[in-house]
Amino acid sequence: MPKKNNIPQPKKNKGKSFSSQEAIDYDDRPPIFSLERLMPGHYCFSNLEQKDKAAFAESIFKRRNIPWKEIKNLPRHGLGIEKISK
Repeated sequence: MPKKNNIPQPKKNKGKSFSSQEAIDYDDRPPIFSLERLMPGHYCFSNLEQKDKAAFAESIFKRRNIPWKEIKNLPRHGLGIEKISK
């Protein structure tokens, strides 16, 4: 007959010197947009004409409450996404 293990099991996501939080599923959340990392160049935001800047703002506004998992399933010419190579 095997001996019973009396060693207490550590709590999940917690150790002596660390603890972790559950991972956030961002697919269930709407996107958060930032223009902080835009770089100057040919396709820079500041080089756009006023009508293109307005179209950009409108497209962000339309997506503000749609979770990522829905955006990923929408057609790319609608409110969906399109992967652009670097």
